[in-house]
Amino acid sequence: RKRIHIDDMVVSLREQGCRIGAVVDEAHHGFHAETQAAIFFRGVLEPEYTILVTATPDDKDIKNMQKQMKLGELHRIAVSRADATAQGLIKQGVKCVAWRVEEGNEALVDLEATTAAVWSTTPLNGANQSHTT
Repeated sequence: RKRIHIDDMVVSLREQGCRIGAVVDEAHHGFHAETQAAIFFRGVLEPEYTILVTATPDDKDIKNMQKQMKLGELHRIAVSRADATAQGLIKQGVKCVAWRVEEGNEALVDLEATTAAVWSTTPLNGANQSHTT
């Protein structure tokens, strides 16, 4: 079975008349200056179409990214948090658990098992619920 590198695949697809598209999630984080993702995007992929997704758009970050990535005209579509949540595009909230064990009692508590037990009984939409064990 012959392997093909993505660099060659992009060239081959273009030779066949295909256009390349890319979806970049959390675009404001990874596409800056000379990251490997940025170099690959600009030097290999060079997509004709790009969708940049971010839940925390910042005009300055977007303009910098547009310049660094040599993107053409940008069109924005804003979606409310409520609509994005209703469509399952984003989570209702983020779960965070912090456990503190008094010094000297670390051996008495299995933090991994406790966290797994709480996580398994928490509804996905229960971001604001609190639990004690």
